[in-house]
Amino acid sequence: MAGKLMIVMVNTDPTSGSELGAPFFQATVAAAMEYEVEVVLTGRSGELAVKGVAEKLHVQEGSPKSVYDFIK
Repeated sequence: MAGKLMIVMVNTDPTSGSELGAPFFQATVAAAMEYEVEVVLTGRSGELAVKGVAEKLHVQEGSPKSVYDFIK
């Protein structure tokens, strides 16, 4: 069984919560299962690495958790 999960987010629109939810949820679940997880951000999704951007975004409207909460 593999011990590592790599998720590559290619040109995922960082302003679209519906596009961000699944990859970060999968990464969170894999980490909870003690997998080593890497998320690679390319293209527009790279904006999530800019300080303060992920804190302002939510995967679902009205959710108390920000995208940054999933990244942590």
